[in-house]
Order: sequence, then C-alpha cells, then structure tokens
Amino acid sequence: MKIAQVVHGFPPELASGGTERYTQALCQHLTERGHELVVIAGTLGLRSEIDIEDDHSHGFRVLRLHRDDIYFERWDKSWHPGVSKRFAEIIETERPDIVHVQHWFRLSRDLIRQVNRLGIPAIATLHDFFSTCPTAFRLLPDHSFCTDPILP
Repeated sequence: MKIAQVVHGFPPELASGGTERYTQALCQHLTERGHELVVIAGTLGLRSEIDIEDDHSHGFRVLRLHRDDIYFERWDKSWHPGVSKRFAEIIETERPDIVHVQHWFRLSRDLIRQVNRLGIPAIATLHDFFSTCPTAFRLLPDHSFCTDPILP
C-alpha cells in the first residue's frame, strides 16, 4: 500500500517535537512492513516562491514543501491557497492509497478537503489543540487557559 504521511516538519530539520518523531517512527515501521511511504512536510525555510525539496535520505521520500510568505506559523495564516494547490498536485502525482495528516501547521488547513476532492481516503491524527485554539496547546501568552468550548 502506498501511504502519504503529512506533517508540519520532519527530521533532521525539525526533530524536537513529538509529532515529528512519532511520524518518523511510524514511517520507518510501515516501510519495514513493506508499505511505500511518501512524507509531505512543512519546513521553516522561506523561499521566494512555493517550492518542493525532494529528500531520499530516510529510506522513503520526504517532500519538503516550502512556503513563499513570512510569519506562516501564525494560526490566522493556516490556510494558504498556493500551498493547497501544490499539495493537491503532489497528491495527484503520487496517487497514494491513503493520506494520513499528522498536522497541517506550516502547510494549509484544507489538506483533507484536497485529498477528498481527488477521491483518496484520508485520516487525521490530532496531536494537539491547534484545530481549537490559536496557541495549539490552549495555553495563552499570559499562562491562562483558553476557555472557549471545544466544538466538534
């Protein structure tokens, strides 16, 4: 089975977070089980235009999707039409059997919509509260907690 893992960052560039390490371990495990993997990852690298960096150093492909704007780690910039389009092009070219979105931070929040539009099954694992709170962990800058209810 060909599986696309989508994550906001991937080692070695981004290796300190739990989601990145979890995704890396999952990819290694799935590869050992005979699955074909492609990782589509966000980066911290800014480019003058949306760009894809193709990395084969992990035993599976990692496509790092560079954005073309600044301050892209802000919740209010979690949708990017250009990144969304490039992501859809990658999925259309790769044609995975399933797409597993680990996180869309640094990418675009409509990734599952793009995958569904192409008729490919998709799942998401929510590793934090980014979908319900701009701070991702429901902890505000003054160290108080978000009190907005978490809606379905």
